[in-house]
Amino acid sequence: MLIKQSDIVINNYLVGFHAFRKDHNFLSFKGDLINDISEYFDNLIFDQFDVGNLTILNSPAKSDKFEIKLAANQLIYQENTSFENIVNNSKNILVLWRKYSKFVNLRLAGIIYNFKINIDPLKTKKPFENLLIFFNNFSFGEKLFSLGFNTRYSTIVNKHHYTINVSLNQNNINEPIQGTMDFHIVNEKIEQGIIDKEIDNVFSDSNFYFKNNFLNILNGK
Repeated sequence: MLIKQSDIVINNYLVGFHAFRKDHNFLSFKGDLINDISEYFDNLIFDQFDVGNLTILNSPAKSDKFEIKLAANQLIYQENTSFENIVNNSKNILVLWRKYSKFVNLRLAGIIYNFKINIDPLKTKKPFENLLIFFNNFSFGEKLFSLGFNTRYSTIVNKHHYTINVSLNQNNINEPIQGTMDFHIVNEKIEQGIIDKEIDNVFSDSNFYFKNNFLNILNGK
């Protein structure tokens, strides 16, 4: 049974920006940054939690998948919305960060696709047999690591180098397969002025890969 694009349902996306250098002024502007983010989302009220150096913003009123994590050198945003909204919101939140952090340039580390595959169970198959076949026969890109239903490999998309982590699981044969595709850019030394271009590349390359190459991989092509 071939998996079609319509069989794959996105549960949510997660976007992560990161810098090796920390902004030591983060605590002084964190409150203003959170207020600006709230205003951007139409004055959304956040539940705020501080865990160590990490500040977590949730909003059950908006979505149980909505979450923003802030730290002195990272910005993480997730939501169950359209890909276009994820891209636009991520970029706009990054603009707000740059408003206060003048010297720490966050780069887009990667994007995670959390999804499920809605296909009819194959009654003649043993539970997990399809998943085992997929991972045992995996031959796309350079496999870097594989354990159970998890694998990590490197590949090139539109002349850009990426590391991809794929994880699939299925509680029983009568339930949809749940999965994640973690799409990470391979860090290279780049000029500061093209960081925004790199961000656009990661978004567009990951979307292209997920809709084309990844679907072929799931079908063993």
